[in-house]
Amino acid sequence: MSTIAGVTRRKRGREWFALAAALAAIILITMVFPPNVYGHPPGTPHLEWLQSQENMSGGHCCLEDDGYFLTQDEWHTRGDHYEVNIHGIWYPIGPLMLTKSRNNPTGGAVVWYVIIRRLNDEEVLIRCFAPGTLL
Repeated sequence: MSTIAGVTRRKRGREWFALAAALAAIILITMVFPPNVYGHPPGTPHLEWLQSQENMSGGHCCLEDDGYFLTQDEWHTRGDHYEVNIHGIWYPIGPLMLTKSRNNPTGGAVVWYVIIRRLNDEEVLIRCFAPGTLL
């Protein structure tokens, strides 16, 4: 009886280990490639405009769902440049990050960025910014 119980316990131990490994893999993948819940899904107003923008250095703004509409309190001007607030941190917008097109049909500010996540930190890479109308 003890041999059968020992085999069953070992089998359960392996099953729990496999389950824990699978969960760890899912968590790690989600940290490295997080889902973009704030991006612009199909059917978003002005989707064609969002996807066609380029910054002043000629780089495309939209590579995936990385264009984010900002509220009035998530961007402002400071001196001679703009700043945007991403997850509670203010980032300066350099002149090459501005979109070539000064015509922003959305009326609101839009920033295109990606977050590069590493094990111990993350980095926000801003590709483009289209200012909105400050009220």
